[in-house]
Amino acid sequence: MKDKVTLTITSLLSILFFTFHLADDIVRGMEPGKLTNLTAVPIFVVWLYGTLVLAERRWGHIIMLLGGLFSLVVPIAHMRGKGVGVTSSIANSSGVFFFVWTLIAIGVTGLFSAILAARGLWSLRSGQFALLVKKGGTIHRRSGLLFVCSMLVLGTTAALLGFRKSPTDGNVFGGLMTIYFVVTALIAVRPVSAWTRRINIAALIVAVGLALVDIAGGVKAFNSPRGSLNGVPFVMHFFIAGVMILAATGDVRIMRFGVPRGGPRLARHLWRMCFALFIAAGSFFSIRERVAKILPGPFTTAPMRALPILLVFGAMFYWLWRVRRRRTLAPIKGKGGSPREPPCVANINVSWSKD
Repeated sequence: MKDKVTLTITSLLSILFFTFHLADDIVRGMEPGKLTNLTAVPIFVVWLYGTLVLAERRWGHIIMLLGGLFSLVVPIAHMRGKGVGVTSSIANSSGVFFFVWTLIAIGVTGLFSAILAARGLWSLRSGQFALLVKKGGTIHRRSGLLFVCSMLVLGTTAALLGFRKSPTDGNVFGGLMTIYFVVTALIAVRPVSAWTRRINIAALIVAVGLALVDIAGGVKAFNSPRGSLNGVPFVMHFFIAGVMILAATGDVRIMRFGVPRGGPRLARHLWRMCFALFIAAGSFFSIRERVAKILPGPFTTAPMRALPILLVFGAMFYWLWRVRRRRTLAPIKGKGGSPREPPCVANINVSWSKD
């Protein structure tokens, strides 16, 4: 049996078992049975659409992969104490076998779907996909411009609001880091000019300053009774300091040897944009109370909150691997067919050919 047929069948089984289990949860009172549960309807519709209509396409595999990973949350949440156990009411009910059986079935089909979908995505890698779409295409250019603007607004407001609270508030440094990574990623794909050199010098000063602040914070957190500072463990302080030192080293290389070409230039753009996204995603998903105010209960579990962050790193490492051998970039064609320099990052039309 072909992998695509197997993936479609396992994805459909995951949807079927998931609907059975959701209905069982509502009947048993584990879910409120209110309008909030209707949010599952559009999720299942998108899941079905990806399984049946987009099965041969990349987005279909992405939807089925996310559906498979989402299915794994259900047995994990229940096995960690929600409704399962010797002392629970389910242990003495007549439907305990069906309840536990659907948990196992959801876990098995969900994991199998995720594996097959990931394998299918790998086999479809000839298509070029900001992180999932064609690089240099219209969607990438527009989404990239939107991402840059939104991250600059996010970093600026976070730094200003944190500064109003305290000059040493963590949001001040987090906002400055976000601005630093977005700006340096932006100028990495801009033509070299006098103002880009000035920005690189200013960025180097910011990177060194943030690294020193994080090293000092890590030492202070390490010597504290709880091993943390303002709720942030000392390991994270040292990790961020290491990243800032790595980034500062890259800035020094740019100032000394000039902007690299080809793959190294794209890699500099990629990892800095992705790390800015990691800061934003980590600031939100690392705190359960924040997630609970916006997303339903299943999304507040530790695995679901960690999933977006892992996806960011997964996409980053994938594209870094894809551009590792690239030495030169194809010239950008103007309307008359002649090469020209890109006017801004939002209009970059780089050719990402097959490996």
